Amino acid sequence: MGRTPGRATTRPDGRVMSSLQKNFLAALVETPPPCTDEDPEIFFAGSDGSTTTRNIVAAKAVCRSCPLIFACLQFALETNDQFAIMGGKTPNERARVQSRYNERQAA
Repeated sequence: MGRTPGRATTRPDGRVMSSLQKNFLAALVETPPPCTDEDPEIFFAGSDGSTTTRNIVAAKAVCRSCPLIFACLQFALETNDQFAIMGGKTPNERARVQSRYNERQAA
């Protein structure tokens, strides 16, 4: 990520970061979340695309103890993360949250 005064912050893939993404990343530096002390495997699907119930339960327990849970959920929704348990939600759970939000916005 590069940062030049007067210019938008960009991600390594060249896309511009939103203010939410910048704020979330700044919060991570200021308050390291408890997930950084855990095995990353519990937050991601296995190589076959499956995630064990044990891993989901463990990851969600870590998320519940995190002061950044809501910022993390917002970040996952905004970046459309399809792989990790973030903000206490699996990708499928976040898809349902996003769908309900979109329905309310359309009404």
